[in-house]
Amino acid sequence: MRKGIYKEIGWDLHSYNGWLKAREVAGKGGKKANFITISREFGCDGYETASKLGDLLNDKCSGESWQIFTHPIMESIIEDEKLSAGMIDKVSEERYSLSNWFFDGIVPDHLQSHQSKAFTRMRHLILNLASKGNCIIVGAAAQIITNRLDRSKFHGTHFRLIASPEFRIKKVMQRFGLERADADNFLAEKGDARDKFVKDFTMHSPSEDELYHLILNNGYNKADKMAKVMHNYIEISGFLDETT
Repeated sequence: MRKGIYKEIGWDLHSYNGWLKAREVAGKGGKKANFITISREFGCDGYETASKLGDLLNDKCSGESWQIFTHPIMESIIEDEKLSAGMIDKVSEERYSLSNWFFDGIVPDHLQSHQSKAFTRMRHLILNLASKGNCIIVGAAAQIITNRLDRSKFHGTHFRLIASPEFRIKKVMQRFGLERADADNFLAEKGDARDKFVKDFTMHSPSEDELYHLILNNGYNKADKMAKVMHNYIEISGFLDETT
């Protein structure tokens, strides 16, 4: 049953386990952990762009595989006790800045709401994935969560995909088989709910430009083009030279 779910969300468990082992070996080198986040307005091609960027990085970084983590994939890891062991209950005090520990200690576990506990588990997972490096995290407020990481130990590059409402409505119509009116309502409800959740738990909005290194308009650029622009950006910035 679980394997069926993994296939449905486009996730290769064998590839993930291989990535974990490789990152454990790479982590012993003491170099910076390099990771990428891709935020997007609802309806933009987040996964498609991340997938193409991952292919470009894997072609460039021979022997150093990159793994993509979407919200559904991360939720599956959290729900699987074997996979989530050591990934959602704690973060390493040697790898994170003091501010992370302050926020972790504000509200004790027994006083947290269901939503708060869910966000805490997701937050811990994102921090632990980022700490391993060579990963692309799509959505889940990763660009905000990882912003407090110790920059002497981590190198994160953050991208944002935007598009006009008209473009995103058409994407939702195609993706979910909805009529225009329904797609319009669906887009507004999902977008508003996502933004409110992020603001409630991070005190930031995903639309804050200063969170990102580069913002791309999906309405003018297809996924493959945006992936190439992202790849060129991180290559020019020297990001790939530091990859462990």
